[in-house]
Amino acid sequence: MNITWEKYHELVKELDRKIHTLIPSGPIPIIGIPRGGLLVALHLSYLDPRYHLCNNLNAQTGVKYIVVDDVLETGKTKIHWLQSPRINCWFAVLIDKSFRYQIQAADLSALQMKEKEWIAFPYEVDNQVEATSRQLRGY
Repeated sequence: MNITWEKYHELVKELDRKIHTLIPSGPIPIIGIPRGGLLVALHLSYLDPRYHLCNNLNAQTGVKYIVVDDVLETGKTKIHWLQSPRINCWFAVLIDKSFRYQIQAADLSALQMKEKEWIAFPYEVDNQVEATSRQLRGY
């Protein structure tokens, strides 16, 4: 599945809406997971000045963060962050494919997918080549 820039921005806006439901007022500290999550965090910060981009090195005790990524698949990244003793957080993604791996879903997601299809985001270097490569490998 190739995600266009238009669809990407729709997903970011939907995730923003869900985050605001969870945190209706006050600052929203977010941490973007390198690579795709950094872009999601950056785009969220453009939508609302309440978003404060942070990194896990400056995490403060008593603050609950929203850790964002572009996609949840195997759950390894989510588990890493949720089990970190250094940070208290919710895990939010644009696209949640956790159903496929029978793991717990993200706390917040803009879209849930049950398909096995590989997702190619518009910011990937050559998402068409990558999507074809993944498809050939059975993704």
